[in-house]
Amino acid sequence: MIWVHLPRDLAQLMGLDGTEVEVAGAATVGELIDALDRRIPGIRHRLVESDGAIRPHVNIFVGECNARMDGGLALPLDGAGEVWILRAVSGGAAPP
Repeated sequence: MIWVHLPRDLAQLMGLDGTEVEVAGAATVGELIDALDRRIPGIRHRLVESDGAIRPHVNIFVGECNARMDGGLALPLDGAGEVWILRAVSGGAAPP
């Protein structure tokens, strides 16, 4: 089993009571997202572009690996107990 930690705003948007979801039987990030979408219909669209790339504003961490930069949906979970899905934070430089 893998515990998936979701951003609070995404969890609320998807109608969840909490921010953690338990998923079984996934070997890659792609399989994990497919399993999440079976439990929470529509979440895949929030995480993945139509071409299969992880959306630019989404970071999916498996250990210290960011799936968007380290293999995409093919990134193996390798027995990970937790996966963190986080919104990317961006902005300009601080004013002088």
